[in-house]
Amino acid sequence: MGAISVGQFVSSRAGRDINKNYIVLRVIDESFVEVADGETRKVERPKRKNIKHLRLHKYINKELQQLLESDATITDQQVKDAIQLFLKMRDHGKEEGSTVDGKR
Repeated sequence: MGAISVGQFVSSRAGRDINKNYIVLRVIDESFVEVADGETRKVERPKRKNIKHLRLHKYINKELQQLLESDATITDQQVKDAIQLFLKMRDHGKEEGSTVDGKR
């Protein structure tokens, strides 16, 4: 299935939250991650998801990745903005570039 990274954009493909978009906040082990969307799943209470139940996208938000790797605090708004940026890029066919810095 390929490696998963903090700051990576994922979509749920199973469960009650099917098709919901998330950002990976923490890789627990080779089978599970913690994800948040900044709305229903806040950064303070991330959702634990089985990696098999996620659709992995190539997009990794570099700004969030650096913050998460340095154990800095991130906000729900930063997560929401990262998801919106990805959705905007995807709608314009720019998912190919696997990393972005999150700046507008």
